[in-house]
Amino acid sequence: RQDTGRAMVYASSWWCAETAESYLRDRDTPIWESLERQRRGLYRQLVEVHFGDSEHLEEVFGEAGPFWGRHYVFWLGGQPLTVIYEVFSPALDEYLGQCCESHTSC
Repeated sequence: RQDTGRAMVYASSWWCAETAESYLRDRDTPIWESLERQRRGLYRQLVEVHFGDSEHLEEVFGEAGPFWGRHYVFWLGGQPLTVIYEVFSPALDEYLGQCCESHTSC
């Protein structure tokens, strides 16, 4: 969330509970930061980019879709560690600049 309290990213991750306990010692620290601090040779594999609508995300962001999203896998030592799914609010255009004239034609 930014200073105004508006959500800019919706994210979820899937972990084996034992693995999460081992790698995510401080639950208040973002996943990437927590893993990067440990300097363990993490690799991120982008699996898919998504573009679509969701009534649930319209409620979360307070913005109409469509929404851009992605999911990726973190690998460590040749083994999958977790799957991360992220969706980005269209309100990011206000801060980063619009990516194109119409979201539907990007």
